[in-house]
Amino acid sequence: MPISAVADAGHLGFWAKSAPIEPDVVGYHPIAYHLLDVAAVAEALLQAQPNRLRGLERLLRLDRASILRTIPFLIGLHDLGKFSACFQAKVEALWPEAQLGARGDFLDIAHGAITKHYLYGDDGGAVATLVQDAVMPRWLSSAVHDVVSAIAGHHGRPLTDEAGDFCIRAIGAAGPYAAAATKDLISILDPTPLPDIGERGEKVFSWTLSGLCVLCDWIGSNASDFPPHAPTLSTAGYFEQIARPAARRAVSAAGIAEAAAAAHGAADLFPEIAGSFSPLQRWAAECEIPDGPSLTIVEDATGSGKTEAALVLALRLMQRNGHAGIYFALPTMATANAMYARLEAAYRRLFGPGSTPSLALAHGRRDLHPRFSRIRLGDDGDRDPSASGDCSAWIADDRRKAFLAQVGAGTIDQALLSVLPSRHQSLRLLGLSDKVLVVDEAHAYDAYMSKELEGLLEFQAALGGSAIILSATLPSLMRKRLANAFRAGLGLKPNWVPARKAFPLATVVSTGAVQEHALELRSGLERTIDVDFAPDVSGGLREALSAAAAGAAVLVIRNTVDEAIATADELRAASTVPVRLFHARFAMTDRQGIEADVLARWGKEGRSDMPRNGILVATQIVEQSLDLDFDLAVTDLAPIDLLIQRAGRVWRHLARRPAAARPVPGPRLVVIGPQVTDTDRDDWLAGTLPKTSFIYRHPGILWRTARALQASRCIVVRADEDGSNDPSSSRRLVENVYGETEPPNPIAIDAASTRADGKAQGDRSIGSQALLKVDDAYTDRGAWRNEVDVATRLDVNSRTIRLARRRGSAIVPWCEEGGGPRLRWSLSEVSVAAGRLDAGTPGCEDARKEWGRYESDIPLVLLEPIGDGSFTGIAMKDGKPVDLLYDPVRGLRFP
Repeated sequence: MPISAVADAGHLGFWAKSAPIEPDVVGYHPIAYHLLDVAAVAEALLQAQPNRLRGLERLLRLDRASILRTIPFLIGLHDLGKFSACFQAKVEALWPEAQLGARGDFLDIAHGAITKHYLYGDDGGAVATLVQDAVMPRWLSSAVHDVVSAIAGHHGRPLTDEAGDFCIRAIGAAGPYAAAATKDLISILDPTPLPDIGERGEKVFSWTLSGLCVLCDWIGSNASDFPPHAPTLSTAGYFEQIARPAARRAVSAAGIAEAAAAAHGAADLFPEIAGSFSPLQRWAAECEIPDGPSLTIVEDATGSGKTEAALVLALRLMQRNGHAGIYFALPTMATANAMYARLEAAYRRLFGPGSTPSLALAHGRRDLHPRFSRIRLGDDGDRDPSASGDCSAWIADDRRKAFLAQVGAGTIDQALLSVLPSRHQSLRLLGLSDKVLVVDEAHAYDAYMSKELEGLLEFQAALGGSAIILSATLPSLMRKRLANAFRAGLGLKPNWVPARKAFPLATVVSTGAVQEHALELRSGLERTIDVDFAPDVSGGLREALSAAAAGAAVLVIRNTVDEAIATADELRAASTVPVRLFHARFAMTDRQGIEADVLARWGKEGRSDMPRNGILVATQIVEQSLDLDFDLAVTDLAPIDLLIQRAGRVWRHLARRPAAARPVPGPRLVVIGPQVTDTDRDDWLAGTLPKTSFIYRHPGILWRTARALQASRCIVVRADEDGSNDPSSSRRLVENVYGETEPPNPIAIDAASTRADGKAQGDRSIGSQALLKVDDAYTDRGAWRNEVDVATRLDVNSRTIRLARRRGSAIVPWCEEGGGPRLRWSLSEVSVAAGRLDAGTPGCEDARKEWGRYESDIPLVLLEPIGDGSFTGIAMKDGKPVDLLYDPVRGLRFP
C-alpha cells in the first residue's frame, strides 16, 4: 500500500520530490531538505568559482564569508511555494493529513508563483517579514520585488504576480510550515543584511541571482546526487551530514569549477608561432589591459591571425580581471564547428597545469559534429586527451549548459538567446557574464541581429564580462554602435564618436577613455586584387573556364542555390575541367563529404597529393565557414563587405605555393554585374542577376558597391594609418558603401533604397523591442515565450526536411552509415526554402517511430531511384504534390 507523509514530522512532513522506493510504495524527499540541498549547492558553487565570488563581493559590498551565507540563503528560498495545499495534493499518497487536514480540491497555482507570494505578497505574512528583516531590511519595495522575482522564477522565466486571494486559497493551512522552514534556513545559514547598492546594482543583482538559482536548482534536483531521504534528521543535521558533502561532490562532477588561468604569456600559448607573431598578435600580447570589463574591437585583414590574437587577449583578460573562460560566437554552425576544431589544439594552454577545463560546442545541430558527439556519448576513448576537447557529461547533455564550460564555441544565436525572453536565458547569461565573449565575423549580421548584438554587449558589460569583436570589414557606424552599447552597460553615456579611420585598427572601450590604436599590417598581406566586371553570367563563366584550362583553381560564387546548380551543369557541359558543386541544399551526410573534399583540395591544410586544378561552384557558404585558397574568383555582385570576403579566397595562402604553381599572374576577382551610371533605373540589375535582389534587398548598397569597384578597379589591402581617401582601399570601399555620409544614389534607385533603409530601421526597432533590458531587472515585463518561439533572426526563410529511401519493405534514412538511427536521420536532413513545401511524402508515418518528440513535425520525403544515380520524391504544399529530385552530386532540386 502507498504510504503517506510522516504524520508527526511537522514541516518535514511536506514533500518536495516523490520517488518509488518499493513496489506500490511511494517515498519522498522533504521540502526543507531540498531547500538545504540547493542552498548547499550554491555554497559549494561559489567556493568552486572564486572569481564569481569576488564579483559578488564587489557588487553587494559584502565580505566573502557574508556572501557565502547570504546567497545560499536567498537561493534556498526558491521552492517555498511547495508548502501549499495545491502542490501537496499532486501526489495523493503523500498528502500531509496531520498538518493540512482532509484532502480536498484546491486551486492549482504554480508553486513558483506561491513562492513569490510568500516572499513579497502583501499578505505573504510571516515568511515575507522574516526574509526582509534577515536580508533586505533597508531595500526599497521595488528592489525586494526584483530579488524575489529572480528567486521564484527559477524554472526559466519570471512569474506574474498572482492575486493574493488565489494564493491564499492554494496555500491552505501550509503557511506556518513555510515560515518554520524559513526560520530553519535563517538559523542554519545566518545570512547578512544586504547593504544599499543603488538602483543599478539591484537590477544587475537580480539577473545574476536568477541564473544562480536556475543552476543550483538543476544540480540540487538531481536524484542521483541528492536521493530521497526520510525525515529522520533535524534540518541542521541534514545540512551538515548530507547536503553539504553531496553538494561538493555534485559541483565537482558537473565540471563547472573554475580553472585557474595559466600564468604564462603569449609565447607559451602559441609556441609554434611565437617567433613569427603578426603585428596584431604582438599588440595583443603587449597592450595595456584595462581594469574591469572591457570591449576590444579588432579590424584587420584576413590572414592577420585574429583568432590567435583574440585568445592572447582573452588569456591576459583572464589573468588581469579574473574572467573564467571564453565563448566564441560565430555566424553559422559551420564556422562554429571550424572554431571548435581550432580550439581543441590550444584551449588547455589557457589554464594552469593540473586543471581539466571543459570545451563545449553550442548550436542546434551539434550532435552532428563527429568529435563532440563522441565526447558527449562517452565514446571517444581512443583520442589523445592532451590534443582534443574534453567536456563534462553534465555540461554536454544540454546546449544551454554549454555556456558553463570554461571554453565554448557556438553560433551567435545561442549567445543572443541570453538577452531575449527565452526560457532559461538567465543561465546562458550567467555563463557568459564571467567570460570573455569573442564575436567573430561581426560584419555578417543584418540590422535586427546587429541590434541584438548591441544588447548582448550591454548586458556583458553590466554583469562584469568582457568582449572582443573581430572583423575585416566593419563599417565605422557599426563600430560606434557596438562601442556605445558597451559603454551603456558600464553606466557611461553612449555618446562616443570614432576619431580614427586607420586600418588595421584596435578600439578598446573601458571605464576610462576609449582608445584607438592604429596597427601595422602583417607582412605578406599587402596586396592588390584586380577587379573586373563581366556584363553577364556567360562572360563570367568564360573567364572561369579560361583560367581553369590554364591549370588554375577557380571559385565561382552564385547568390542562389538554383543558380549554382545551373552554373555547374553549364560548366560541365562546356569543358572537361573538373567541376565540383557546394551549397546548403545537400543532405548533411553528403555535405560533410563534399566539404572534406573541398578542404583537401583548396584548404589551408590541404593535401599535397590532391590536384588543385578545377572549378568549385558554390554559394555564400564559402564566404566565412571555410579557409580556402583559389587563383581566381568569379562572383555575382553582392554587398561590398561580402565581395571583400570573397576576394579574400584568392591567393589566400600564397606562401604555401611556389611561383611555378601559380598559373595566373596575380590575384583577380571577376564580378558579374552591369556597368552602373547616374541615370540607372530601379530595375538596373534585373536583366543580369534577376534573383540577387531577392537575396540582397537594398538596391542602394548593391549599386554603390558596383560604382565603387568600377571606379577603383581593384581592392587594395594595406596599412592605412591616417585613413586616406584612396578609393581602392578596403576601408574606403566599405565606407563609400555603408558610411553615414555615403554619396547619393541615382534618383530612380533612391526611393527603393529609402524603403530599404526604413526597413532596416524598423528591424532595429523590432530588435530593440524584443531585447531584455538590464534596467528592467529579472521581472515579468515583456513577452516571455518558449525558446523555440524566440527569433534571433528575423528573415528565417528555410525549413529542415529529412530524406529517406527504401531498403526492402522498410523506409530508412538517406544516410545509411554513421552511428545509431537518430544520428542517421539527422545526417539525412537538408534545408529548403520555407515556401517550397509544408509536408512530406504521404504514407511514411511508420518511419518516424525512431524520431524524438521535438522532431515530429519535420517533413519526411521518400526518395525513389530513377537511374543514373538520381532519385525522385514527392512533397506537399497546400495539399498539392510537389516534385523534387536529389542526387549526391547536384543536391536537392525542384524541377
